[in-house]
Amino acid sequence: MSKKKPDPAAELAERMLQVLDSRRSFEGEAPTLQQLGELSDPSASPDLIVRAAKKKVFTARATAEKDAAGKPSLDEPVYFKGQAPKREERLAQRLLSVLEAQRRLGEEAYPPTLRRLAELCGRKGPETEIRKAASSPTLTGRAAVVA
Repeated sequence: MSKKKPDPAAELAERMLQVLDSRRSFEGEAPTLQQLGELSDPSASPDLIVRAAKKKVFTARATAEKDAAGKPSLDEPVYFKGQAPKREERLAQRLLSVLEAQRRLGEEAYPPTLRRLAELCGRKGPETEIRKAASSPTLTGRAAVVA
């Protein structure tokens, strides 16, 4: 009788869902796919993390943004289905995180222009999306955009 060989990607997908579930009560940003994979298995390679995020067991319960090539993006947050904030809110959270990082870098990096902040977030999308995110309560509650 032959035993079925374990699938490391499927096993990692299960652990990633467990970690994501355990982090539901934490305040703040959702973990990125990379962080989730590393929390689930510190020795997991980026390729294995992406393969795990493509597994049906994972995609049935969670969602990860895809990159330009259509693969789950390691740099984007992961949410349980139906719990992801609107796109503008996710961008506002990212803008705020990057803004705080820029402030820690000092005078030469802070304050950045809104355009520069969007570039640092890796956003080259429509300016209207960036403006909506910049005017959301998530960002305006902690920062001011000066015209």
